[in-house]
Amino acid sequence: MGNYPSKKKPNNKSRKNSNKPERQNSLESNEETISRISTTTYFISEEVETERLQQYHYLIKHLFDGNFLSPIHELLNSAPCKVLDLGCGPGTWVLDMGSTYYNNKKSVFVGIDISPTFPNQIKPANTQFIQANILDGLPFENNEFDFVYIRALGLSFSETQWLELILPDILRVIKPGGWIEFNEPGPDAKNYGPYYKKIVDTHNKEMSIGDIDPKIILKYKEWLLSNSKLTNVQEEVRYVPIGSWDKNNKLGEICQENFNTYLKNMESCISNHLNISIEEYDQLLTKFFQECNELKTQFPFCCIYAQKL
Repeated sequence: MGNYPSKKKPNNKSRKNSNKPERQNSLESNEETISRISTTTYFISEEVETERLQQYHYLIKHLFDGNFLSPIHELLNSAPCKVLDLGCGPGTWVLDMGSTYYNNKKSVFVGIDISPTFPNQIKPANTQFIQANILDGLPFENNEFDFVYIRALGLSFSETQWLELILPDILRVIKPGGWIEFNEPGPDAKNYGPYYKKIVDTHNKEMSIGDIDPKIILKYKEWLLSNSKLTNVQEEVRYVPIGSWDKNNKLGEICQENFNTYLKNMESCISNHLNISIEEYDQLLTKFFQECNELKTQFPFCCIYAQKL
């Protein structure tokens, strides 16, 4: 239910060169990454995906009782604070944060994404958006941000890219004492059946073709704990029902709708993998969600955060 690996070409505008680490020759270029991932075709409507990501934002916000778990409320309310949303998509989190903390004129919220689906005109004055490719290096100074938020980007990059390019660059731009927070769909649902397993296993095999680890969320905590620049590593996992079986939790219906849109966007590659028609795939999805309601399936979301020393 996260983001897709981007196939858009980078914007080659000028970048700040503030002591950014050199890109290693052993890593493939972003052009090669785009070409390799694009060998599998995704027919994704940008408008549909934007709406899904906006809905996804509010699902996660209500599930975690807010837009983040890192202990930065006081800072956001009163002190000068600069916040970065990495892979901001349509910018819903940035816009929400900018509106929530608008009274603190010293707070600034920045979103960055390779795809310019975020607003350029109508937005809170304390928000800004930048089109850039994360793999080209973050176009920011060292120690610039108090908080960096990363949501649903696990399926966008390989483990090598995370460890050798992205994570070091994120830590470079965070101030000492600042926080980093990941929020990702978890890999292990509760009470699932054979239809769920069939679709999810096929989805994961599809991701693996592009050298993407579909269970990379399980490694985030280990990465943060093993990093000497970080402390106060925390993890919280919350579950949401898939479907309407829990009458006391309306998030279940939203989760099913969002999950269904995500899987419909993936219908071409998953149906090809299963060697079935689109019509048969739609029937499979119907059985998938019927099963989730019958077995009372719960889907996990993981939030992991840490403080920079």
